Amino acid sequence: MKRLILASASATALFAASPALAASSTSTINQNGTSNSATADQTGSSSDSNSTISQNIADTSGGNNSASVTQSDVGVVYHPANTSTVKQEGTGNAATVLQTQRIGAYYNSSSITQIGQGAGAGGGSVADVAQYGHNDSTVDQSGIRATAIVRQGLNGQPVGGNTSLVSQDDDDSVFVGQNAVAPPTVAGNYGGNSSVVIQGRGGNAGNVEQSGLFAISTLTQSGGASAGIVQHGAFNESGVFQIGDGAAAQVTQTGTRNLAAVAQNGDGNFAGVSQSGTEGTVRVLQIGADQTAGVTQNTTGDSSSLVAQLNGPDNIAGIDQRGDDVLAGIVQLGGDNTAMLTQNAQSSAAGIAQIGASNVASVQQTGAANMAGAGQYGSGNRAGLTQSGTANAAGVVQADVFVVDLAAALNGDFQPLLANARQAYDNQATVVQGGTSNELLALQKGSDNLASLTQTGINGFVSVIQGGTDGFALVSQAGTDNQARILQGGSLNVAAIYQ
Repeated sequence: MKRLILASASATALFAASPALAASSTSTINQNGTSNSATADQTGSSSDSNSTISQNIADTSGGNNSASVTQSDVGVVYHPANTSTVKQEGTGNAATVLQTQRIGAYYNSSSITQIGQGAGAGGGSVADVAQYGHNDSTVDQSGIRATAIVRQGLNGQPVGGNTSLVSQDDDDSVFVGQNAVAPPTVAGNYGGNSSVVIQGRGGNAGNVEQSGLFAISTLTQSGGASAGIVQHGAFNESGVFQIGDGAAAQVTQTGTRNLAAVAQNGDGNFAGVSQSGTEGTVRVLQIGADQTAGVTQNTTGDSSSLVAQLNGPDNIAGIDQRGDDVLAGIVQLGGDNTAMLTQNAQSSAAGIAQIGASNVASVQQTGAANMAGAGQYGSGNRAGLTQSGTANAAGVVQADVFVVDLAAALNGDFQPLLANARQAYDNQATVVQGGTSNELLALQKGSDNLASLTQTGINGFVSVIQGGTDGFALVSQAGTDNQARILQGGSLNVAAIYQ
């Protein structure tokens, strides 16, 4: 029976390849076991085509494997140099490869390897690859219920230079689409995209869609994570690394030369990144569980955003960054902290650092050449800072002693620098700053302090230090060359300065 099956398979292969034999097409099929089906159809090729299908090479128990390879379109105007290799072991595997070529877009190559371990181990493996021109795809699947679908350059446009690598092990699924839709910004000149997806055990799901010019995407996940990556425009790059059950990441990139990096280690974390504009950089680090981070970036001029959520759980951070040459950073160490940063400025920097639990901070920054920061150490603290104007500096610190190297954090150093710090509790601060070259600092020590500061004009200076409990300070400055300083110790203090 095996001899008869092998003879039939060889005859089928030769018959399928016969229209292209004059164009040096080659097809080889080797099948062992039972219920195997292999079809290699190389039609209309006017140059080299090569297809090799091997099923159940080491597994003599056989299985319900199916492999189908079709290379080149019909017609003498097509010039394919297609190569496809399919190797399947185990049971229930299915692989389908379609490669077509047109003049000016020659080389396609696809290799699919699906290996199951034991009865039923490879029963859910499905790999479906369709390539248009100058594409290269490698799919390696081992385990159960793995699904990989790769689409590269199928819309009849002058595309090329795509490559995709998918490696899966255990109950995973992934979709990779490259140049499936022509990007409006670089119509008629796109391709060169690269995608690498590596998925481990735990039922992961990945979706990568690339269109445009020279996009690079890397996705590595395990433990039941899911990720979606969409890249349009030119020279965008993204990297996602996830470990955890229910961890999710979504990265969308448009524009030119944007970079996004997401790293997650923990269950139930979510990170969303949306980039448009030019030369933007976003980095998200999540360690812990059930944390949420969202960054929207529409900037130019080497702008950067950073979110670092450490230990968790239930931290929430959001950055909306717009403008030119701006920096924004949020660092959270603890749980149940909330930080929101909105930036629409030029050559400015803003940051929020939270250590403790149940702290809330928000920073809104506009204008040019401004610096704003909020630091919280303790629990139950509330800080709101609104900054506009030019060359202003404003800071809100809610702790006895609190030192944070914001510049280091914005450059990837996620460890806050603390020196002899004592926690503060249930403090509130509201700061509104405008004008030019103003400086403002609100330091709240102890607990239950309330400060409200409003500053406009030129060269104003405000400094508020509160200690004890139930202190209240209100400073309002307008005009030019103003200075105000409030220092309170003890409890039940009230101070107000109007200028």
